[in-house]
Amino acid sequence: MKELAAYRHNELKSAQSILQRQQQELESVKIHSEEQKIIRKDLTQVKEEVSRVQKETFNDECPSKVTEAEDTANPDVARWIEERDILLETGVYTQNDFTIQQLDQKIKACLK
Repeated sequence: MKELAAYRHNELKSAQSILQRQQQELESVKIHSEEQKIIRKDLTQVKEEVSRVQKETFNDECPSKVTEAEDTANPDVARWIEERDILLETGVYTQNDFTIQQLDQKIKACLK
């Protein structure tokens, strides 16, 4: 009888530890799911903000990368246009930054 009681006690302990692990895994999955929802929400907000900033930054005065690149056969000009547009798209640079103004001057000088 004592052996049977000890065996049942061990099985009960084993079942309890399995149940605890499963509960911990379930909690982990719930937390991960909530984190993913928050990340998606934040990402959506960041994308909207980037889009808004790009619309404000890129106005009609900014030369178009595609049209200028097609108008010139000089590979340097196309590269400068691409570099300028990439820098502007990052949101770190604006049309008023010295680096962007230098690139614009180089582009205009080569296109004349």
